[in-house]
Amino acid sequence: SGGTGRMMGYLALRIAAATLIVTAQVQVASIVALKAAGPWLKQHVPEIRIAGGAASSPVAQPYVFEEQSFGFVLDTTGAIQALDPKYKQGLLLTKTELIVRKSDVETRRYSLERMPDAVINAQTIDAIITTVKTWLWVAVAIGVFVGLWCMKLFQVLCWSVFGLLIKTITNRPLAYRSLWNVGIYALTVPLAFDLVKGLFGWRVPGLGLLSLSLYAGYFVWGILVQEPTAQGTASSRPSV
Repeated sequence: SGGTGRMMGYLALRIAAATLIVTAQVQVASIVALKAAGPWLKQHVPEIRIAGGAASSPVAQPYVFEEQSFGFVLDTTGAIQALDPKYKQGLLLTKTELIVRKSDVETRRYSLERMPDAVINAQTIDAIITTVKTWLWVAVAIGVFVGLWCMKLFQVLCWSVFGLLIKTITNRPLAYRSLWNVGIYALTVPLAFDLVKGLFGWRVPGLGLLSLSLYAGYFVWGILVQEPTAQGTASSRPSV
């Protein structure tokens, strides 16, 4: 119906506002991180060429870089065939394979024959960082919006079903459409609360429960104050 369509648009606007704030925060943080990552990568990642399924590099080998429990080893001479057990995570690039250790119990091997020819150098690193800066916010915005949209619709679905029980207990002749619309409108307060919480970075135990309590209270109140029509339907939002 038109009322339900308007409420869905109302929800989309609220989620878009939340998406804007989250995306802005991620973009600012990523710019700072990428600014530091560029020089770090250029310092620790030597020039590497992959052509015809074989890797080569002008750097003296074996080339080893370690940081805490992570290790990166480049050896196309065949002297090293496996990562040292002291690395909990790491990469080993041989002449024909890329060996990736994800954990103590998981190591994967990838043949370079399946990889396209490529060159990794300072120019490649700069190009990758520029691409990430340009498009990261798009991926984040889409992911956040879709994730919030699905999560909030699922929340409304669950609570609108619960609203059927409240409707029965209170003997109110409300259509399910009205319960659905109330469920969407009830998101106003908790969404605003979550926006402020995210904007200021509040990390206080119990805030999630408080947000849920706000929604539950507003949802029940929205059902109880509605004026049912003669056909057993009600307005899309609580009357005040």
